[in-house]
Amino acid sequence: MVNYWRGVWGFVDLSGITLRSAGLTTAISTSVLVISRGLCNSPAPPLLTISDLGREDYFKITTMYEIQPCPSLRFYMDSCFSVVFIIGFVIAQWRGLWTLMDLLLASDDAFRSAWLSVVAGNILTIFLFIIQWPVMYLARQMRRVPQTKVKSIALLVIEDLLTLFGTVASVLVWRGCWYLYDQCLIVDDTELSLWVSHGAAVVIGLAILHYQIFIHAGLLKDGQVIHSGESTFFNTKFITNFIHHAVNANTKTLAKNQQNKGALYVEEENSLITENMTNTTSLNTKDAVRKM
Repeated sequence: MVNYWRGVWGFVDLSGITLRSAGLTTAISTSVLVISRGLCNSPAPPLLTISDLGREDYFKITTMYEIQPCPSLRFYMDSCFSVVFIIGFVIAQWRGLWTLMDLLLASDDAFRSAWLSVVAGNILTIFLFIIQWPVMYLARQMRRVPQTKVKSIALLVIEDLLTLFGTVASVLVWRGCWYLYDQCLIVDDTELSLWVSHGAAVVIGLAILHYQIFIHAGLLKDGQVIHSGESTFFNTKFITNFIHHAVNANTKTLAKNQQNKGALYVEEENSLITENMTNTTSLNTKDAVRKM
């Protein structure tokens, strides 16, 4: 995934690091993603969390059209379309937004630009977290209206707008953190700084059981989130994931213990019945011997 991002990003950079190039890249890639209904794959942390807990489909990666894995041309075409086309334009969109921020956000002061990016990204993220509940409530009310083309388009527009702002927030946060690490984390030894950054990310990702967040684990199609019935738009249930996992694990343990107790009770009851039958048979045998 890193190689693919680096390659596509580098190819787009060949068009030039200018406002015109960045603007066209952002506009074209966003338009293509909207038309292909793949825009919802653009946001990233902090607006997205993927827990490693309780996942039976950990190694299952969904494609755009959700064709089941099989040795068929349709599956291979779906996979190629998902990776090359959708993810490719997501990378181009990120590159365009990133370059626009480089050129417009305090371009004469890298340190100030990085801090502005982090602050702006987090403010926008908090704002999106706040408005997602009323937006999803509005979507639920709209879904109760009889199905019409206007309603479907309106819901899709709402989702795309939230997604687009979420993408901007994600790029702002990533860009700011990236540049701050460059300027603050072991600046005298670039190689050591990179190793420390990489190692810390791996350890923390494994420790908090959210390592899958580092990879692109499948795709969604625009319209799935707004029609999902969830009360939140962005999947950021970090603490909730741990609570649900703990509750589910405790429930399974209790059920297993009760099942084991039930099996033990049945086994003890069968043992008592067998013992009684043995004793009865023994007494009958003794009585028969005495009579003889």
